[in-house]
Amino acid sequence: MNLRKWLDRFSFILVQKNSCHSDRSRVTRLGLKKILPEAKWRNRSEKVMGTGTDSSTSLGMTKCSYRIACGISLFMSAILGIMPLHAQEQPQVQVFAAASLADVMKEIGASYKPAKLNFNLAASSILARQIEEGAPADVFISADEAKMDGLEKKGHLVSGTRHDLLGNTLVVVAALEEKGTLASIQDLMKKKGAKIAIGQPDTVPAGIYAKEYLTKMKLWDALKDQLVPTENVRAALSAVEAGNAQYGIVYKTDALISKKVHVVLEVPASEGPKIVYPVALIQLTMISKLPNLPNPAVVQAFEAYLFSPPAQAIFQKYGFLVLPVPGK
Repeated sequence: MNLRKWLDRFSFILVQKNSCHSDRSRVTRLGLKKILPEAKWRNRSEKVMGTGTDSSTSLGMTKCSYRIACGISLFMSAILGIMPLHAQEQPQVQVFAAASLADVMKEIGASYKPAKLNFNLAASSILARQIEEGAPADVFISADEAKMDGLEKKGHLVSGTRHDLLGNTLVVVAALEEKGTLASIQDLMKKKGAKIAIGQPDTVPAGIYAKEYLTKMKLWDALKDQLVPTENVRAALSAVEAGNAQYGIVYKTDALISKKVHVVLEVPASEGPKIVYPVALIQLTMISKLPNLPNPAVVQAFEAYLFSPPAQAIFQKYGFLVLPVPGK
């Protein structure tokens, strides 16, 4: 159903429940006339009330009813990002991206002109749950494959649009006041009582990777009492920056953007976990099927841009490993 007609029907049904009279001029002042043309209101009033008399009496609405109708109509328009309805606005793409992509996505958003990019940045586990619950996402960039696997199994991905976009590595960071480096990860055993910030090891990709690495190096049980779990990798970095933890295990890309920490150990690729950021388009939700939201071609064009030389140069600038372009 056309959204204008939907709002017309929804608002009119609401106000049918009242029987007192009101001045229709209040509708005009509140702006509803711009959303619901007079002809539609007049036709609806004649059908429901059985008369073609003056609309100020035939509608049979209280002032409160008009306010409710106007408020809900305008609110629905606002949350869908389609006000005014008659205006030709730039297409918008809703991008759900892992927290570790915050800085690079800001630059990607500024460089991309065909559409306005609206970012939702959080732990991949949180974003995946939001998508499962029907959040209007167009594109999802996860910091690990497991979260994307879960969405794919439940049918939330557009078939054929999932690709590996980026790679990353783990590092151990410390506050600038903490001089020196670590010769190996085993040196953390010598730091008795030192707090080590990591992402939540059961849900946050960076924490899952950290646990996988420490377990592989047979250090998880020995260090788990010193670990400080955080809601995402950026929070782990912030904990070290603020002095709430002496060390942190984060992505290399996060360490590079901070001026308050330094890298004391780079995890060798041969020892560390394989870190891949997959990207995919999300199946349209019920709310996404409404008009004036991006058509598939707009969203597909943005995903293609992520693999273009200009976008890849931005990713490399922030320390990400650029993976091969799909099909090449």
